[in-house]
Amino acid sequence: MTGKTAAKPGFKLGSSTMKKKMVEVDEATIPDTGRSSVIANTNLTILESPEQYVREINKLWSEATEKFLAIGRYLVEASEKLEKRGDYKDKVLSKLPFSKNTANQLRTIAYAVDRDRLLSVNELPRSWSNAYKLVRLPQEHIDLARRKGLTTPTATRAEIDEFLESLKPVHELSPEEERQQLLEKIAKREKELKELRERLRQASAIDGEFTAHGDE
Repeated sequence: MTGKTAAKPGFKLGSSTMKKKMVEVDEATIPDTGRSSVIANTNLTILESPEQYVREINKLWSEATEKFLAIGRYLVEASEKLEKRGDYKDKVLSKLPFSKNTANQLRTIAYAVDRDRLLSVNELPRSWSNAYKLVRLPQEHIDLARRKGLTTPTATRAEIDEFLESLKPVHELSPEEERQQLLEKIAKREKELKELRERLRQASAIDGEFTAHGDE
């Protein structure tokens, strides 16, 4: 006897615990326990039916969002196997614990890593939303992010957003664009002046009537 209590058959997690497991967390809070535990690199189960994909993806999502690459890979596989027969959207996407937009982003990340080779697994930020922001960039901007040290698991949302903001070009108006804007402003002011003159005319007419009545 070791003094340990054997687990009771059929034991289930309490409802509060299950709710915590299903909460969509910011992946940046996940401790760094090694890339093998942060991102699953291999899909170990061969799946065929829509129900199997739904079961596996739901399980991965409930474990933690560090599984986002594995989820994305399943979505890629499911779309390729099931899209043509119309089962992907109706029997997979509609039954997942996240939105279609999130599913598309996760699938995009998997494509970028496995097929386009834009980023390696070890370069992905822990947050799938941050990873998605990076893989949407053209290659030259990804290379720039790499030089700035942003293609790492520790890259934060603030750092990546600041980097993306720096990429936006300062838009200078061409002479024709400036001319058009000035014409639109002039037209707006002329309309306002016309309305003010009409109100003045009406006020003057009313004042004239009062004056005429006062002279009688």
